[in-house]
Amino acid sequence: MNAIELLKQDQQYFRTVDALVIPDLLKTDPGSVPFSGRVRSSRN
Repeated sequence: MNAIELLKQDQQYFRTVDALVIPDLLKTDPGSVPFSGRVRSSRN
């Protein structure tokens, strides 16, 4: 895989995180168990 392909994959990943993960995370209570699971899965 070359650098351009890696860059495109990274951009796609971050667009997905911005569109799906972050909004879901912002709606979840920070003191809840689901919040910790969502944070953990977003770092993988």
